[in-house]
Amino acid sequence: MRAVETTGMSDADREIVALLEKALEKLRRTSPKRKRVTGHVEAALKCLTDPRESILPSDLNSANDG
Repeated sequence: MRAVETTGMSDADREIVALLEKALEKLRRTSPKRKRVTGHVEAALKCLTDPRESILPSDLNSANDG
């Protein structure tokens, strides 16, 4: 599993990422047939860590409201 970059995240977000990574690791190890669940956890991690997904509503402006 790759290490997720958590620089610039709040403590709460870092904790959430750590818990999701732990859950993903356990899912992959103990429940390989639950690919749909694994996919949802992977998507949640991507949403929390992908800079393109992390524009807060308060930061939206005409250049990035897409």
